[in-house]
Amino acid sequence: MRNWYFLFFILLISSRAFSQIETLSDAELGFSGEVAVPAKELAASNKTGFGGSAKFAYNFTDKNFALTFQSGIIVFNGKQPDSLNSMPNLLKETYPIYNMVPVKLGARVTFGPGIYAEPQIGTTFVFTSGHFGESVFYAAFTYAFNVGYHTLPGLDIGIRYESISAAPNLSFIGLRCGYTFTFRRQDIY
Repeated sequence: MRNWYFLFFILLISSRAFSQIETLSDAELGFSGEVAVPAKELAASNKTGFGGSAKFAYNFTDKNFALTFQSGIIVFNGKQPDSLNSMPNLLKETYPIYNMVPVKLGARVTFGPGIYAEPQIGTTFVFTSGHFGESVFYAAFTYAFNVGYHTLPGLDIGIRYESISAAPNLSFIGLRCGYTFTFRRQDIY
């Protein structure tokens, strides 16, 4: 019980100390849920993907330009091959599941009241299974382009096209909806 009192005391002291600082930094951290609609070769073998991500951004002095770092996970379940659709469901054979962990750097440019464009590049770590059920892991170059709307702190909604340079080509259109926290005190208007 004494540990809880000590933790509460430390949090109280630190919150009082940080409340005296006008600006901690121009950094922000956001968490979001994602829906990804497969495109090109991925659309033939996999269903819509679901996942989540975290995005860190550092805003520069003009607040219209930020460097970003984003990572998360998206899972695409496999579809049943067309040759098995006409047969009874005795066989539960499907295309492999793709688990993707993208790690991307970006540059966000904000236009007007919260509308932004953000190109990104990075690496995606792909976890899947081979023809005989063995685990397959590889990393591939990734590029993406986001367009969205955000408020600070607050809502962040974006849509993007993302392509992973692998065989097969793993491309999708993603929808991101999340909430962003800032590490600075907000002025009350």
